[in-house]
Amino acid sequence: MTSQALENDALIVRTMRVRVGSFDLLRLAAALMVLWSHQFALLGVPETFVYGASPSAVGVYIFFAISGYLNAQSLLKGQSSWRFLVRRACRIYPALVGLAVFCVLVGASFTAAGSEFWERVPDFLFRNSTILFGIRYTLPGVFETNPFPSAMNGSLWTLPSEIKLYIYLAIIAVAVRYRPRFLLVALLAAFLGFLVWFHVTSTTVETAYFQKFAIVFISGAALAIIERHRGLRIAIIVLFGLAILAAISTSAVALLPAFALATILVGKIEPPVWLHPQLDISYGIYLFAFPVQQVIASYGLLFWPSLALSLTITTGLAISSAILIEQPALKWRASKIALARS
Repeated sequence: MTSQALENDALIVRTMRVRVGSFDLLRLAAALMVLWSHQFALLGVPETFVYGASPSAVGVYIFFAISGYLNAQSLLKGQSSWRFLVRRACRIYPALVGLAVFCVLVGASFTAAGSEFWERVPDFLFRNSTILFGIRYTLPGVFETNPFPSAMNGSLWTLPSEIKLYIYLAIIAVAVRYRPRFLLVALLAAFLGFLVWFHVTSTTVETAYFQKFAIVFISGAALAIIERHRGLRIAIIVLFGLAILAAISTSAVALLPAFALATILVGKIEPPVWLHPQLDISYGIYLFAFPVQQVIASYGLLFWPSLALSLTITTGLAISSAILIEQPALKWRASKIALARS
């Protein structure tokens, strides 16, 4: 096996291990922000926003900024869009399937719909295990009397945007033959296109989630490409320029490039050893928190007991998912690549 193959294999397995810097810690914090915000909504309690932003929105933007930065690095290092997408699929889908099965088991314990419930299960499993063909958020007779009725897996709504951005990044990389300069030009052109769209659109700006996610993702990816070939200082200058351009263009996205830049710079700080997550459970927390919180909300507990119980159970499920589902999937893919190259 070549040294390049060994490097790529190590990169795959390291996805679930401690990463250099604070990226794993940031993603864990982002997942907990989402859990915190959802606790208010799922109990029907008004949430206090911080400087006009929900913690869940901040958490989601952190995910997309880090995703753009790290995945652009991975794609350029591996020089293969196919392997890149397979790695992404092995990271996303196994736990997603586990969540779909978990939701069915939870729903079966709470439903009063009888045969109607089971008639909907195959479609629910297919849609929520594939994501790109539409998400099913409800099952008949489940959580219908909760303060936030019926929804079982409300956190999934951001995943189609993330998967699409992976696919678009991979396609562009193939089109430019993995040449960083041309990849950067293509990404900046897309960035400007989104700014123009926001500038001329006035009716759907607030719900243009994909466009906002794309701007944050592209900002992180552009930073990674420039840093790799021109150094961090030049990358910061370019991102700062994009932030100024966004601020001049439209207030709807004025802070997003600056937010992406700040997120990556914080992520590059090496925290104390005791703060390093020993296992990356952020994805598991993001996936499993919502149905767990709905189960607990159905018992009518107060906010703080509900939050403590939700956090405890979700953390246990996230650890189980990381050890029993996510790590084996990544290691399986690494072994296949190693066999193919040996």
